[in-house]
Amino acid sequence: MRLILLICFSLTAMADDWSAIIRRIPIATVIEVRMLTGPEQLAEVVSVGKADIVLRIKAVSATYARKEIKRIRIDTRPTRGRNTAVGAAIGITIGALLGTKAGEGGPQYLGLAGGLIGTAIGSILPTGGWKTVYTAP
Repeated sequence: MRLILLICFSLTAMADDWSAIIRRIPIATVIEVRMLTGPEQLAEVVSVGKADIVLRIKAVSATYARKEIKRIRIDTRPTRGRNTAVGAAIGITIGALLGTKAGEGGPQYLGLAGGLIGTAIGSILPTGGWKTVYTAP
């Protein structure tokens, strides 16, 4: 289901629909923008209008017309803290299950060890990435 939503979102994002950009990018979001001339830059969204967007790039705000923008991408990576918490929860659960299966005389530290291992794995695994929300026609 998630894959279907992602495909639908991607197809919609490629459409020339500036009004969808207004709804999709909240104020103060950090985006990656590529102008028709120049390299990609990270910018903070100050405001989005019907025909332009105001961006803050390196502490300087400037207004860019829609026709000047080649592509806009947003960061979809979740925070590292969330990954760490999920990894710890999975590790503790697996460790506790293994400790329970080991029985009375088995190691009782498996829940803690599993939590530590899961925390480490969750904190280093990358997820998400940049998603294109606007491409110039």
